[in-house]
Amino acid sequence: MNVTDAAYLAVHSYPGGSESLGPRIGMSPAVLRNKVNPNCSTHHLSLAEADLIMAVTGDHRILHALAGNHGYVLELAGDVEDGRG
Repeated sequence: MNVTDAAYLAVHSYPGGSESLGPRIGMSPAVLRNKVNPNCSTHHLSLAEADLIMAVTGDHRILHALAGNHGYVLELAGDVEDGRG
């Protein structure tokens, strides 16, 4: 999956979509929709915004897409304090 599709799906899969997620990340729903719209060339998602979307939604598709684009596969590190990570 490419990063653009991953961002679009992360926003639109969130319960309530951009209408619900936008205010939670300090952005208007319309601007958020434009930023993840693959057909919109005037608005772009920043790295900080992508990071915040992943933190709020728990959806890490964007991270997996970035890793895959560069030949990596992600593995959850686990809890560092328990010695697993």
